[in-house]
Amino acid sequence: QVTLDDVVLVLTGERVGVDGVILAGSASLNQAAVTGESMPVEKATGDKVFAGTLVEVGALEVEVKRLGEDTTLGQIVTLVKDAQSSKAPVERQADRYARYLVPLTFAIAIAVYLVTLDISRSITVLVVVCPCALVLATPTAVVAAIGNAAKQGILVKSGASMEQVGRVDVVAFDKTGTLTVGRPVVRDVVAVNSADPGQVLKLAASAERFSEHPIGRSIVKAAQQEEIKLLEPSDFTAQPGFGVTASVSRKKVVVGNRALLRDRGIPWSVVLDAKLKALEDGGQTVIPVAVDGQVAGLIALTDLPRPQAPTVVAELKRLGVEQVIMITGDNSGTAAAIAHELGVDRFYAEVLPQDKLQIIRDIQAQGKRVAYAGDGVNDMAVDGETVWFA
Repeated sequence: QVTLDDVVLVLTGERVGVDGVILAGSASLNQAAVTGESMPVEKATGDKVFAGTLVEVGALEVEVKRLGEDTTLGQIVTLVKDAQSSKAPVERQADRYARYLVPLTFAIAIAVYLVTLDISRSITVLVVVCPCALVLATPTAVVAAIGNAAKQGILVKSGASMEQVGRVDVVAFDKTGTLTVGRPVVRDVVAVNSADPGQVLKLAASAERFSEHPIGRSIVKAAQQEEIKLLEPSDFTAQPGFGVTASVSRKKVVVGNRALLRDRGIPWSVVLDAKLKALEDGGQTVIPVAVDGQVAGLIALTDLPRPQAPTVVAELKRLGVEQVIMITGDNSGTAAAIAHELGVDRFYAEVLPQDKLQIIRDIQAQGKRVAYAGDGVNDMAVDGETVWFA
């Protein structure tokens, strides 16, 4: 019933059903399924939203610009359907031979009967020359391989993937949820203005205690892992897209972005700018914490690599894979940090789902055979010439 230029309301916990532009409201959107960004993205009036993304905190009024198959998500689904209709090259070759062998076999059987008038001899010809082995052997081998892979927790989309996997020159990975755990984790607390890092984390976690935002929950979890006893906040206010404010032990605590600090009249120095830039250049998301009108510290969060990821990258190279690359929708700083840590040869950052396939095709144009591994809807743009793991 929704049509173009309609205005739809999307609330906390709901998925956006259309591609469109925000007319009113602000929210934190989880876009990992479409763009691969590991951190929630703050959206406000005038920003674009994609179908399939999740509103984690906030509410939006969205003007519909694209529907159904025309949305970013719809285009990905179309690509998946195209891939499912493809056969493995060896299956297509077997089908071609069978097309000639079947009529030839019947012709020989009929000729034998006409010469000998012995039906048994004619049936014997059919049994001996029957193309069952040719027609059934290939799909049987493919099905057996797919079944064995399933026992190992690997789901294979098509027989073409099974055939191509042994010829791979380049392995491309998605980042978020594939090479990384896919959720923000507090990596560092930088105290400023003579504050104590432990106290900064304690006040920030106490203020975020009732927050629904993923970053807020990560800060609370970090404090709990440090066995820090959280305090009871009062006057708690969550401002979607900005952060939270609360009173903790009679202190006014503000945890959020620079815009929220400016709105509260909290001063920001050149020294803080340098510290924040250094952390962001390292691929981390930085959340300032202010106490009683002064910045007390910076909390740096990151999406940590999976423990087994470095081993996987090294093992692929040992097996003869020429290059291991990473393609992600996340920002360049984060991508560079993860790529360096894991020993990835090359990376592409800030890539939209529909552009991932083009990157793969560009590599194939260089004569390389490519395998791609990803975990999200944004990684399902497939074609018949690439091995894709999702």
